[in-house]
Amino acid sequence: MTCGPYRPINLVVYTTRISTLYARAAVSAAPSLAPSLAVDVEISGRVADAQNIRVVLRKEGSNVVLKQEVVPIPQSEGSSTLRKADDVIAWNLQDVVNLWWPVGYGEQHLYTVEVTLLAKDSAVLDVVTTRVGFRRVELIQEPLKEPDQYGKGTTFLFEVNGVRMFMGGSNWIPAHSFLTELTPERYRAWLALLKDGNQNMWGGISELPARRIYEQVLPEVVERLTNPPIPYHRGSPYGGEGWDTTDPTIGDVHQWDIWAGKERPWQEYGERGGRFVSEFGIPSFPEITTVDYWLAGNTEERHAQSKLMAQHNRAGNHERRFAILMNENFRVTSDFETHVYNTQLMQSEAVSFAYRIWRRAWKGKGKEYTAGALVWQLNDCWPVTSWAIADFFLRAKPVYYTIKRELAPLSVGILRSVHKNRENDRPKQFYEFGAFRSVEATIEVWACNSTLQPRQVKLVLQCVDLNSAWSHQQESVAILHPNQSTELLHIPCPCPPSATSSGLGPGLTTSHSVVVAARLVDVQTGGILARHADWPQPFKYIDPPDPGLQFNRTGERISVRADKPVKTLVLSTDDEVGGLVQWSDNALDLVPGDEQVVLARGIGNGVLWYKYFGSMSERVVA
Repeated sequence: MTCGPYRPINLVVYTTRISTLYARAAVSAAPSLAPSLAVDVEISGRVADAQNIRVVLRKEGSNVVLKQEVVPIPQSEGSSTLRKADDVIAWNLQDVVNLWWPVGYGEQHLYTVEVTLLAKDSAVLDVVTTRVGFRRVELIQEPLKEPDQYGKGTTFLFEVNGVRMFMGGSNWIPAHSFLTELTPERYRAWLALLKDGNQNMWGGISELPARRIYEQVLPEVVERLTNPPIPYHRGSPYGGEGWDTTDPTIGDVHQWDIWAGKERPWQEYGERGGRFVSEFGIPSFPEITTVDYWLAGNTEERHAQSKLMAQHNRAGNHERRFAILMNENFRVTSDFETHVYNTQLMQSEAVSFAYRIWRRAWKGKGKEYTAGALVWQLNDCWPVTSWAIADFFLRAKPVYYTIKRELAPLSVGILRSVHKNRENDRPKQFYEFGAFRSVEATIEVWACNSTLQPRQVKLVLQCVDLNSAWSHQQESVAILHPNQSTELLHIPCPCPPSATSSGLGPGLTTSHSVVVAARLVDVQTGGILARHADWPQPFKYIDPPDPGLQFNRTGERISVRADKPVKTLVLSTDDEVGGLVQWSDNALDLVPGDEQVVLARGIGNGVLWYKYFGSMSERVVA
């Protein structure tokens, strides 16, 4: 393969120019949060020709000048061909600029700094511009007030503009195997996917060896050269004593004991967290359209264990690892479409559960037991089965939408614990029907509020039996504390009266067929603020009834109702390459009486397809 320049080559001729521009945007500590700007420049060429420097600050995309100043260049520093001018200007910009905020907390205000090099006769010698935003980011590592399941330890959280934030996001990998093929529009589309998914942080792998340059030299260099200082984290994961990078009480951790490592059930994510989980993930097949793309019409290879499927899989030992998780949770199937859907459902359930249970551990100041989670990974560099939450063609998988709901400003969660006649090593969420028998179940309900104001809500708890007409509903009003999780309920799982005709023997709790749904309702408007449905596990024991789905499509607005609970209803259309159709929501869990509305921007007159757990082959909405 030949390599060489792939961008335009320019020959630049100059007599005097600005060779370096460093615009230092800073914000003072809370509560003042005063923004300031300092500018350093380096001039090269015939520096004696330069007399003054003009600095102009504008709002990005605007010609309105917010502040400007012309200052003389110090003549006593530097050589005849190189001169440095530090702190050319030092502006206090209180009441002049707005702060930059992460997604969900405010707008991302950006500004343009224009620096012009002027000759003695005021002629323009050179102009350089750069973009800046004004925000203060601090990494807070301080002792926790109380221990959690892992012990006490310290926080690992990010404070932006004086606000401590739970960070939820994805790890980024190169979005193409040939980087020269990526366009600015495609980069922007990936970033828009992140933003629209309520994600406020991206990361990338940084496993650095424990050598002096990474452990001592680079931290000292960063501390000396950055002002205000930027925290230097010596690797990822990092934080424990010595070689221990798995200590959940300090620093960040990577959690790979579900998919790899100890190969534990995904239902254990709640016991396998840490102060900040910077990597974790579960792979899945992409959408079937993407699979058919790489098959290119080869029907003989269109099954889960073909050579082409192995070639298009980024996970080592994938068959064994898929088999463990899939066989524990889903029925074995030879139908390829069902298998593809089940891997996506598995990824969606596992990853969204991790976000949900770890965000619950954000319990307020001094009790920020988990301060963030970054899933591996956002994207793919080619069409493939992988951990990505959206495939190479920007087709979002179901997991993208379940993460989006978990990272919304308001969310609600349910954890079901099933109690057996004796202990075993199976997940506590699993029902047992053999020698180990499930005798009762409890549910815990909580809500998360990332806004900075308390919120009064009505909690609607709805329980529906899959095997009968039994249902239950209860309501309560609660105040959600700002910027933390709030516990709402801890009760026995409602269930139908005991039945003896099930054929499963006596003493078994009837909650094994009950779907529990929780909704947060605005007490003033009656609007739904958040929803979540907890289905009995494992899914392989469920025989979903006909849900009686009813669709109403008006232009880009699609409403859907159901007579019985529906698990992970996925809507799609003929061709979504490049994100041409943008779904406001997808991978829906429905219960009777809770109509949901989806906006399909860009669908036009396209055919609307749907599938759901129990009916994995796509159907057309009439």
